Amino acid sequence: MEKSVKVSEKEEFPECFIYKGTLLLLPEVAKKIDDVVKTWKDKETGFVLTGEDKIVDNALVHVINDFYQLPTYDVNRTNKLIIALDDIKEIAKKKNIIAIEHVHPNSEPWPSLADIATMISIDILLHKPILHIIANTEGKRLILSFQKCHECENSFFKFLLSKRMEVKKENGKHSFPEGWENL
Repeated sequence: MEKSVKVSEKEEFPECFIYKGTLLLLPEVAKKIDDVVKTWKDKETGFVLTGEDKIVDNALVHVINDFYQLPTYDVNRTNKLIIALDDIKEIAKKKNIIAIEHVHPNSEPWPSLADIATMISIDILLHKPILHIIANTEGKRLILSFQKCHECENSFFKFLLSKRMEVKKENGKHSFPEGWENL
C-alpha cells in the first residue's frame, strides 16, 4: 500500500509524488516572487522558476536563480490560472526550467484536477520531470514531482514520448494534430 503524506488539514497525497530533495531559492528571487504574490494576493499567480542543477555532497541540488511570471487569465470560477504551454516552451529554449510554481490565494496548497493535468502536460512538453510547486498566501507549499513516474518501467511519459518519436519517423511531422509536432 502506498504511503501518504498529510499536506493540509483534510487532504493526503501519495508519498511517491512528494519532492524530498533540496531546492534553493536565491533570496533576491524569493523577495521578488513574494512581492508579486502580495500585490496580487487575491488572484492566482504563476511562475516559471529557472536555474541550475548542482551536485553537492553526492546529492542533486536545484538552485533557483531567476523566474518568469506567467500571464494569468481568469477564465471562470474554477479555472483562475491558465498556463499557456507556448510560454513554457519559449522559456525552455533559453533557460533550464526547474519548477513551475503557482499560488492558490486563501486556500490550501492542494492541486485541482486541472493543476494535475497541467503538470503532466508540462513534463511531457519538456521531456523531463520538473518540480511543481503549489503555494498559498500564508506561505504553505506543496512540492510535487513525477520523477518516479518517469523512471517506472511502464512509464506513461516514456510511452508517450516513444510513440511520438515512432510516429514522427514513420509518417513525418504531419501525423500530429496541429500544434503537437513540436511538443
